[in-house]
Amino acid sequence: MEMQEHGVARSPLAYFWIFLIVLTIFALGANRAWVQHRIIDGEYWVYRVQNTVQYPFMWQYDLDAKMEFEAAQNFPNHYRGDPYLISRPFLQMSVNFIGRGLRVLLNPILLSDTLRQWLVDRSLISSSAPSYDNILFTLYILVGFIVFKILLFFLSGVMAYEIMLNYFRSSNNALLGVVLLFLTGYSIRGISVFHTYEFEILTPVVITFLFIDICKSYSLRKNILYSLIVGLLMLAKANYATYLTVLVFCVVVGGLQWQIVFGIIVSVLVHLLPWAWWQLYLELKGMPIIGILGEMTEAAKVRDSKILALHPADIIGRLLIDRDLVSNVSTVGAADQPGVDMVKKLSNDAGLLILQVPKHFFDSVRSLAGDLGLWGLFSVYGIGVFRSRAKKAVVTFILVFLMCTWVQAFVAFPFGPKGRTLLDPVFVFYGFASLAIFHIVSVYRTNTRRIIYSSILVYQLLSATLPEFTPPFIHPLEQIGIERKH
Repeated sequence: MEMQEHGVARSPLAYFWIFLIVLTIFALGANRAWVQHRIIDGEYWVYRVQNTVQYPFMWQYDLDAKMEFEAAQNFPNHYRGDPYLISRPFLQMSVNFIGRGLRVLLNPILLSDTLRQWLVDRSLISSSAPSYDNILFTLYILVGFIVFKILLFFLSGVMAYEIMLNYFRSSNNALLGVVLLFLTGYSIRGISVFHTYEFEILTPVVITFLFIDICKSYSLRKNILYSLIVGLLMLAKANYATYLTVLVFCVVVGGLQWQIVFGIIVSVLVHLLPWAWWQLYLELKGMPIIGILGEMTEAAKVRDSKILALHPADIIGRLLIDRDLVSNVSTVGAADQPGVDMVKKLSNDAGLLILQVPKHFFDSVRSLAGDLGLWGLFSVYGIGVFRSRAKKAVVTFILVFLMCTWVQAFVAFPFGPKGRTLLDPVFVFYGFASLAIFHIVSVYRTNTRRIIYSSILVYQLLSATLPEFTPPFIHPLEQIGIERKH
């Protein structure tokens, strides 16, 4: 299976630039409250979420932000009272792990009698103040989110760089593709929100990078390790388009050879292990999503209206043992429960569902083209001028990727595509757009090329940030930082 090139030279300095761009977009996203506001019921509002930092830093406009933060802070017991995020534990679990590590390292210093007396002497706390361990842990969770987000973006950026370098054979070309991907509104929002939005564009990078590495030197151990990583990523956000692409591509290119079929079966089974371990833990702790080991408790039945099946295996599990599939669908037919409406329509009115296919497909094409804009046209040009002995395999992978992405979007929301479910392949488009730019400007002198590259980056940054400005200017401290229920 030819999916790699050889003999490319990478620049260690590129990793520094990737880290710098990650810090830049984090700084922009974390301070959005200075330039953005929202109006609900005639009032300006923003989530403070946590009260340890009064400066408008990492303040949130996402309605689920408070739930994400509290689920990480009180993991896993938070799910007993509010199980809404119980099917997507990976982010909260990781942040909680970082927070607990910081507590072990820093509490002996920050809770020492010497520091406490220093704070009392300067009237920063009262001598009768209770222990501020809980306040510190809230701060650690905030730091945990920041560390996790920056690390995830950096590692994904390095992987995207390596993928593009593998085929474009130019470090600067690959670096520009990563920068274009990160200087988007979706990336800037994703890195600074207490949510899992960024997994929509970063999970595909990780899975593709790992697949290319497997193609270079396959082993069963690699297959098992990488499939476990895929399984963990699906517990953060179950966007399956890229993983499905890998499985279909293997069959399309390699055929139904027993080695390929065996490798696929092993991968599919192993990638379900993290999900199975999480389900078993929840069942034993009396917080079941499905209820495999027995009937749900009375408390669980009360919570069942909020325990959404957000993983395909959750939906299948409930179907197999005849549990209700909970769905939130408005009177106009807009669904926010991925996959469930597809299952219900298949069983109740498959004909009507089939009629949705052409409309959904063309709406998806328009949606993705609108999100990419000019970069979509550049990427088509880039694919045209792409020269590689692996071009046929790469183009085949892209076509399968696009089709699997649409299938994912249709299964998730059959009544109409949600833009974010179509974003899995955007790193591919930005990569080929960067290739097109390098090809087009190659006829100019060095100084002219630098001016063009700089102008492109400024344009991308402004196009990502200017739409966030929502005049009139409302100082963040004057926005309402109240707690809102989901």
